[in-house]
Amino acid sequence: MCAIILPLFILVTFFYSTMESSKALYPGDLLFWSSPTKFNNSNSTDESFLDAVIASGNAEDVVFHVSIIQNNSTVIHVSQKQGVTSDAIFNYCEQYLKNGRQLQLTTMTITGQNATTKMAAVEWAVSKIGLPYNDIFNENCTNSKGQEAYYCCQFVRKAYENVLGYSIFEIQPLNFNDTTGKINPYWVDYFKQRDMPVPVDQYGSHPARLITSPNLQEIFSMYINDTSSVDQFLQKLADALEATNGTAANLRFSLTKSLILFCLLYFTFRHLF
Repeated sequence: MCAIILPLFILVTFFYSTMESSKALYPGDLLFWSSPTKFNNSNSTDESFLDAVIASGNAEDVVFHVSIIQNNSTVIHVSQKQGVTSDAIFNYCEQYLKNGRQLQLTTMTITGQNATTKMAAVEWAVSKIGLPYNDIFNENCTNSKGQEAYYCCQFVRKAYENVLGYSIFEIQPLNFNDTTGKINPYWVDYFKQRDMPVPVDQYGSHPARLITSPNLQEIFSMYINDTSSVDQFLQKLADALEATNGTAANLRFSLTKSLILFCLLYFTFRHLF
């Protein structure tokens, strides 16, 4: 009897834990940043870089950045100016709002990975805080000065690759073309300043492509056009993470009851037969 009940118990436990984790949002899941609207005509270097990044993504999409959710108010990510850092979501949103950008924030859960794996990815990410930005998008994770460095999408990929020992996100040829299909003049000048040609034959990743990964599932998305909407997003994020904690607690309680029931059945049948 034990040979029948125990495998069934293990199977049910695995099924429910997998099902719940695929629908839930945990620290270690991803936050994507899109910029569907620009209200001003800023010509700053930061804005030019952002526009060039957006143009290098999918023509149908305007996703320009991805970060790892650390908790209900902060993310760990890589920015051009600060490198790897832990940032308050509110402050990072405010930077773009001040430049006339409307944002769309999209939370995505990484399917097939449990909370323990995701937290390990967060811990790996934290260990890299302070490293510089990978300004040449080198897949070997080194910048133009030969230092260990990451860009945003690469950072997410490597976090899980280092935890799992294999990659769960694909890489593609890097795209430096504009909407006409020609190399964007911005990138020609950008790499000229680093004494190298545009690396058109290199592989890597882009947030606009990463967001389409079959290993990701959207939890919720919100448009951000002022600080009030940022507050609303943060509340929704907090609710999603809190709901996850409640779901996990309920699941653990249910599994504990199931285990107790299994033990009672096992010893009852053992006594009878």
